[in-house]
Amino acid sequence: MAGLFVGPNQMASAVQLSSIIIPSVSVPACPQGFMMGSNAGIYKNEAPVHGVIISHALDAGTTPITNGQFDSVIGSFGANRFALMAPDPKTSYHRLIAIADDKKKLELPSEIAFRALEETLNISIGADEQSRITSMGGLRVFEMERVKQGMMFEGVNKPAVGVRWYVAAAFGDLLSILTGEPGWRLPTEAEWEYMTKGKDQEDYGDDVNAWLSRATAHYNANATLEVGQKKPNSFGLYDMIGNVSELVADWHGEYPSNQVVDPTGPKVGKSKVRRGGYYGDEDYRNLRAAARNLENTSGPLDDVGFRVVRGI
Repeated sequence: MAGLFVGPNQMASAVQLSSIIIPSVSVPACPQGFMMGSNAGIYKNEAPVHGVIISHALDAGTTPITNGQFDSVIGSFGANRFALMAPDPKTSYHRLIAIADDKKKLELPSEIAFRALEETLNISIGADEQSRITSMGGLRVFEMERVKQGMMFEGVNKPAVGVRWYVAAAFGDLLSILTGEPGWRLPTEAEWEYMTKGKDQEDYGDDVNAWLSRATAHYNANATLEVGQKKPNSFGLYDMIGNVSELVADWHGEYPSNQVVDPTGPKVGKSKVRRGGYYGDEDYRNLRAAARNLENTSGPLDDVGFRVVRGI
């Protein structure tokens, strides 16, 4: 198999072979808006506080993706390379378009395959974009691998770390293909903060003493913990704070001062954003829902993981 495009036919067989279970919960839309950011944070990039409307409900993974889940999804395709299309001009999302297991050759989709891909992932690929992809002008090709070292990678129920941002971004598309449920992806930064703050938007606020305890977050430790061992927040989501920082879809940028609807961040940037603090944090303020940290897209770390969501 020199190259592989994954369309509906391959998807069906992959689902039959797959035993992947990624528990999720429904997080309601927030049409009334919530207040994102902090004017009292330790980082200037947390300000200004501004209103954000989340217009859609989310199906959200209850925990960060685990080692077992990551290896099961990637292993289902028997491939070690993938290609990502340049981001849609209307969003910051990259889209998976091809997979191959031969390091010397990456086959591009045919016209029929483009249409099948649209159906599988519920996306639209215009003629201009298709031409750019076919000429290899709009592609970034990455190895489907993690940088593995040390005990962080031991244990199927520990969070998957050492994952480059582009691999994490493609994971959602692979999961969509396997499950037949279009739209799995990294959450936007706004979705992540909304999910973390919970039903009353009071979870993990600036008053750290009001919520910080070892019952709700894994921090000030030497290693990751199996997911789901601490108490969930009010949406039923585990490990939003502590254990591993979580990658989000957005490039880092300054916040607006006005209310926005379903923001996706800047269209281009130098760094992605990771949220939620991690197991080794000693400064508890880094664990607040509003705290922001930067992530180099080519520099996977053993304290950074990710979870997936999809709009419903």
